Amino acid sequence: MQPFADTLDDFSRSLGHSAGAMPGASARTTRYSLEAALDIYRNNWRHNLRAALAGAYPVLEQVVGTEFFHHLASRFMEAHPSTSGNLHDYGAALPAFLHGFAAAQSLPYLPDLAALEWACHRAYFAQDENPLDLQALARVPEDELEQLAFALHPACALLSSAWPVAAIWHAHQPGAPEDFHIDLDAGLCRLLVGRSEGKATLTELAADEFLWLSRICAGATLGQATTQTLESHPDFNPGTLLPRLALNGTFVRFTLEYQT
Repeated sequence: MQPFADTLDDFSRSLGHSAGAMPGASARTTRYSLEAALDIYRNNWRHNLRAALAGAYPVLEQVVGTEFFHHLASRFMEAHPSTSGNLHDYGAALPAFLHGFAAAQSLPYLPDLAALEWACHRAYFAQDENPLDLQALARVPEDELEQLAFALHPACALLSSAWPVAAIWHAHQPGAPEDFHIDLDAGLCRLLVGRSEGKATLTELAADEFLWLSRICAGATLGQATTQTLESHPDFNPGTLLPRLALNGTFVRFTLEYQT
């Protein structure tokens, strides 16, 4: 008799095929053949994955249309079957998949739009954490400020695109005007994705702000990030950016990283 774990593996692999029964299986159900029963499971499985993708990428579906989105989802599911029991985890690879998806090449901004939507999706489901203790931050001696390292809230992410993906995203939100115009030649879009009152938020950043926050995200101290940013942006002033980010919940904690 085949071990149960191997049977489950065969069952899982069979769901990923468009038709056919499990290898070596011959049992019948009361009303259906095994192949017909598998088709029922397979259709439900694909429907659930497609619904998960539509939930994570609603703007993408609006931009390309439902029919094309279903085609995209089918090709994506064939290349990237689900590996998690949590459907909210499914779809992380779609932005990279779009880079090589021939049918989408006429809309070159789609991969970056999908990356933005995935960041918003992650922001919505990210765990809650207490905001940065501003009183504790105010007690840090001035001569130690440069040695501070900050941790971002789990809902936050940085994203840069050559396309105006923020404008596209905003134009497809509920209640947005229908007569919008998107200038695809608007230039770089630098974003901080976060969450406020249970909804994903987008904050557009200037080039120096984005660079500084990128260094902070990479583990640089306040002093290191500021020095690196000033090399290419001599007018940069973290004195206005840091309080703004601290107040809007971007950071959750800080540590002192003493240099040896």
